[in-house]
Amino acid sequence: GINAEYGKQWYQRRVRVFGKSDPYYELGRRNADGTFTTVYRSETIECTLNPRWKQHEINVQRLCQNQPDQQILFSCYDHDDDGSHDFIGYFTTSLAKLRDRNAEAMSWELI
Repeated sequence: GINAEYGKQWYQRRVRVFGKSDPYYELGRRNADGTFTTVYRSETIECTLNPRWKQHEINVQRLCQNQPDQQILFSCYDHDDDGSHDFIGYFTTSLAKLRDRNAEAMSWELI
């Protein structure tokens, strides 16, 4: 599997518009028809602009069907207790890009 830790870089710019939130993110695997299936959901970090999600591992088969260049969708949401979670933004990347030697210097802007 791949061991990955996700932080505030790709999240922070977008949420400044909304103020503090209770963010969580989902990872989506691209299907043959171009849609995405959620394969992982992070924990929710309450009342923050600077989330630091726990490190986790996910099986490469589950994440991208062992295809490192396949797109992975990162979607970020603001958790609401009533279940109407607010969409904050998303970006796409691939396992190959995440594994890149310069990945530590990479950041993604939410769309």
